[in-house]
Amino acid sequence: MSDTLIRCLSKSSSFFDDKAVEVPKRIIETNEAEKESKQYDTGAGCVYVFESNTDVLYVGQTGTSLRKRARYATSKHIEKDWWKKVDRIRICQLGNSADRLALEMLLIVKLQPSVNKRPSRSAINCMQLKF
Repeated sequence: MSDTLIRCLSKSSSFFDDKAVEVPKRIIETNEAEKESKQYDTGAGCVYVFESNTDVLYVGQTGTSLRKRARYATSKHIEKDWWKKVDRIRICQLGNSADRLALEMLLIVKLQPSVNKRPSRSAINCMQLKF
């Protein structure tokens, strides 16, 4: 990996760590917590990380609230087998879609979550940025 990419990965991870808030899992899972969820997630878009005690499981982004995204009919996070392993949820509010997509991709490369399918580890190893 190039030095430039390594610096980008480090800065993106630090940015996320500084801006992210931890969200209780019940906020995503239960209908009763819908009002409470607004204090964590404005619904304007965010990048999110699902973690277990030992692993980063999934990094994603949404242009809506994480609560809605986790329940989308086409890909319900809360119905996946790996969801049971989620112990920690962190989100970083970002309203701009390009910012969300860039941060999501950089975090996937940096954190190498076990559930994400793209980019593949072989694609990550081949990445080179030249400026």
